[in-house]
Amino acid sequence: MSVHDKEKIIIFAGTTEGRRLSERLSSYGISHIVSVATEYGKSLLGDSQHAEVIEGRLDESAMEELFRSEGITVVADATHPYAVEVTSNLKLAAENTKVKYLRLSRERLRIPEDALLFSDNDSCADHLEKEYRSGNLNGNVLITTGSKELSHYACREELKDRLYVRIIPDEKSFEICRREEIRTDHIIAMQGPFSEELNSAIIKEYGIDVLVTKESGNAGGFEEKIRAAVNNNIRLCVIERPEEEGLSEDEICRMLVGEKTDLTSEHKRCRGHIYLIGAGPGNKELLTVGAKQFIDKADIIIGAESIISPFTARIEKKAAYLPEDIIPYIREVLDREDKDELRIAILFSGDSGFFSGCGKCLTGLNKAIEEGGIDAVVSVIPGISSVSYLASLLGVSYDTAGIISVHGRNRESGLRELAGILDRKGRAFMLVSGDEDVRMIAGFLLDNCFDDCRIVAGCNLSGDKEEVMEMSVDRAASFNTKGKILLYIESL
Repeated sequence: MSVHDKEKIIIFAGTTEGRRLSERLSSYGISHIVSVATEYGKSLLGDSQHAEVIEGRLDESAMEELFRSEGITVVADATHPYAVEVTSNLKLAAENTKVKYLRLSRERLRIPEDALLFSDNDSCADHLEKEYRSGNLNGNVLITTGSKELSHYACREELKDRLYVRIIPDEKSFEICRREEIRTDHIIAMQGPFSEELNSAIIKEYGIDVLVTKESGNAGGFEEKIRAAVNNNIRLCVIERPEEEGLSEDEICRMLVGEKTDLTSEHKRCRGHIYLIGAGPGNKELLTVGAKQFIDKADIIIGAESIISPFTARIEKKAAYLPEDIIPYIREVLDREDKDELRIAILFSGDSGFFSGCGKCLTGLNKAIEEGGIDAVVSVIPGISSVSYLASLLGVSYDTAGIISVHGRNRESGLRELAGILDRKGRAFMLVSGDEDVRMIAGFLLDNCFDDCRIVAGCNLSGDKEEVMEMSVDRAASFNTKGKILLYIESL
């Protein structure tokens, strides 16, 4: 007989494991209560008819009152390993109300021998202050221990201006940063866990020489931080986890669901690290360093066939460029692959933020993540746009030119916009779908007294068949070159 046949369950969920435990109980139709401390914690939980979510911090007496009023008989403590006071209060409340107490304990990972271990944040901050004062350290410090620990470091003058802090993106964390006078350009507000590659990118971008982390375990991204620190040859400072005894997530789930239930095959789900990447105008040599790193380590590569063909994925490639095709495929591979995490690179031509399909895909992925359909972290990696590439070939600046696209867009509105830009600015870059669009644009220019314009067509830019052709409007009216085309139009 499983516990749920006769008991009422509450999960105190301050961790990824707590959220997963709730999802697993819901998948078996087991009703339970989930207690979270903050609105942000509540937002990370998916909606379920089997889970009632209670938000707010509770002291020991409030816990006892809750247990009695709800008739709780089993409490699963899935709070953070460093939330020592909460765990102590839960144990006492459970003892006083005769409630069965189950502690979910994260597995410990091996820590590199050259890492520096500290019992608390104060001792770590003391050490770093002395090292900077003596000149043994010169670079910046990345604090990944959470906003509540910032005061230990921010109060020290030797450290204050060197601190880069990674926090969850909620108002309380920003409020703490403001109170501790952390520079706004030193705040990295992101939801983790984070991949090794993203940690490495942050280390390189901000000149990090020291990474400070809690011994948070695999679910907290501890291993990825270790690998990033080791591979970038920076100092790793680890706040040791308090000693505790407990049960694994699977062990607790078996107690609550049933001893003979096979949990591993049915409910283990891969976590995705999804990178939306601007792949540049086409030539692999024009990829940014960051984009190349993420693509080289991708398990899955997705994108239009012409974009992904030069690349090799560790598992497989998928030709797709519409969100309605990409998102169901990602959901399928995350369910299918027997891995703890899957690196997925979605490639878009040019720059991710420049007339790109990246925006719609990002919106769709975020919605799927919020609804619980995908367990993933999404990052956007910029690229070199075709406009910047053509402008460099022509030796012109594009900061004062207009930029228009009729590629997959309304042609009439694009042509009206072109006329306005030529009147106001005299120059425009125009993304088109093919040679038919070039002829159409030339006809529009001739019909609207722009027949003296200079037109440059950049075809298959940066590729083996690249052509850059300068022509009059009359000649453009009979343009007949196939391929990807970007126009530069200048009123003379």
